[in-house]
Amino acid sequence: MRLSILSVFGLLGCTPDYGLNTIPIEKPLSVRVPGPPGLSVGPTDIAISGGCVGERGEVMLTATGETPTRVTGLDVVGEGWAVVDAPALPFILQPGEAIAIGVEGQVGEASLLVSSDDPAHPVRAVELFAVGNLPPTVALVAPFDQAIVESGAVELLAQVSDPDETMESLRVRWVSDVDGEIGTSEVDFSGQARLMWEEPRTAGHHELSVEVEDSCGGQDAGAIQICQEFSYEADNMALDTWAFEGSARWDTDNDWLEVTDARQRQVGSAFQLTEVSGEEVSIAFRFYMGDGTGADGIALTALDVSRATSYLGGVGGCLGYGKCSHSDDGLPGWTIEIDTYYNGFDPTPADHLSFHFDGNTYTPELWVALPEMEDNGWHTATIDVSAPHVRVAIDEIVYIDEEIEGHYAFPANIGFSASTGGQTNTHLIDALTVVERTCAPD
Repeated sequence: MRLSILSVFGLLGCTPDYGLNTIPIEKPLSVRVPGPPGLSVGPTDIAISGGCVGERGEVMLTATGETPTRVTGLDVVGEGWAVVDAPALPFILQPGEAIAIGVEGQVGEASLLVSSDDPAHPVRAVELFAVGNLPPTVALVAPFDQAIVESGAVELLAQVSDPDETMESLRVRWVSDVDGEIGTSEVDFSGQARLMWEEPRTAGHHELSVEVEDSCGGQDAGAIQICQEFSYEADNMALDTWAFEGSARWDTDNDWLEVTDARQRQVGSAFQLTEVSGEEVSIAFRFYMGDGTGADGIALTALDVSRATSYLGGVGGCLGYGKCSHSDDGLPGWTIEIDTYYNGFDPTPADHLSFHFDGNTYTPELWVALPEMEDNGWHTATIDVSAPHVRVAIDEIVYIDEEIEGHYAFPANIGFSASTGGQTNTHLIDALTVVERTCAPD
């Protein structure tokens, strides 16, 4: 007997049931865990320069992780820098959140250490470098150190530099330790500062200093030593600073000194009352002799005021300074005469130049012949005495350049005298300049 499969299932009481008794099987679920916190810090270095006060920079902190980042430290290690703008620690940055931290520096190098719970970089560093205001520099160019300054305006010159500012924004101040502040000057585009130092200036040694300051208060200074010779120009002196005797007078129309006019038997003198040294002095002047029949000459005297009793000596051949008779008072000091008339005691009939002490007209210490001087024209004379050395030039020709032993160490008034006798001449003096060598070496 043959049975089919269906018959078998029927015999067993079973019929096919597709899907009625099946049990579903589910796949397991996958769970994603968020990543760790992270922190980005930038920039990694900050450099600033040229500030008068602290210059500021910014450091940006950005949370780069998938979970909040906790910032626990903002520490500056080094000099000259500080955190100036940040929230209180610790603080939380949400993912993607950023915050700017302010830092300030003036001069110095430091590191900003940023601490967080970033497991990969728990500490990040930002290098900080600051160069503050660079001060200006100044150097004196003129006058030079140890310079001897003569009369007249003196140009002061300094060279200035400043890497942070334009030259036009700077000012230079000039000061003498004797005369105080001289003035201020601007600085040109090339860095030069100039000022004319006008008279009056105190004679003697000065410390001349120059000071410069920039807008941040940065300063520099320099100083040199100079010496101001004492000097005066007679044309600029008031009439009450002169002592006039005899025929001498100040010609206000022509602004010169007339010692005699062209009349017979005139004698006069005029002395500047300003005292100078009789042993260290330079004198320059112009003189005129003429308009007459020819006599007698002009004398320049450094009058020893400690012994003088008068400003006028003998007449005639004594040229108003010498002792020609028992009644004359020879002027104490030293004298240089330009003699244009021959008297019996003169060393030569020619016009001559001679040097004398204490009004001793008869015995000159030194003499030399001159060309014609009473020629109705102006001549120049320069006299330099650095005792015992004497140098005299007429019209730029040197006639005396010798050491003449004698007494020079006295306070002196510088003056002129002249005389006429039976013959006549006008005797004029102009453009007198006297320089006492206060700065002569010891």
